[in-house]
Amino acid sequence: MLLPLILILLSGCAAPQKTRDPAKRALYRLEKIDVDNMLNNNRIMTNYVKCFVGKGACSPEARDFRKLIPKLTATACGDCTPNQKKIIKKIFLFMYFERSSDWKVLQERYDPNRKFEAKVCEFMGIEKDKKTVSEMSTNVTKTEEKT
Repeated sequence: MLLPLILILLSGCAAPQKTRDPAKRALYRLEKIDVDNMLNNNRIMTNYVKCFVGKGACSPEARDFRKLIPKLTATACGDCTPNQKKIIKKIFLFMYFERSSDWKVLQERYDPNRKFEAKVCEFMGIEKDKKTVSEMSTNVTKTEEKT
């Protein structure tokens, strides 16, 4: 009588349930997609931004990325692999320079007090409020050439 009870209890402990971490899943997905194609597709980027700010429908990928944004903002991709950092930096720089109004909307949503702004700017390799947009665009090109 005791043996079946022990087996039942042990069977529940033997195989721990895997939890799906949306942040890790989103980072993994980022490594598998064509980021350049995504960034240069205005429709996709507009839909992503709308999803991220809660004003539009979310694809499964966008939903995962949306869950990742607070962590990326707070840590400036501190938990990312080198390849993930390269991808995130490319996306951040694109948003910052090419879709600056969307960048500001996302910043208001995910860092309204600008608590992490300096860390994110450092991660992107830009000096906050020190250079003009044209000077920073030159730095983006130089940064991309280095990577």
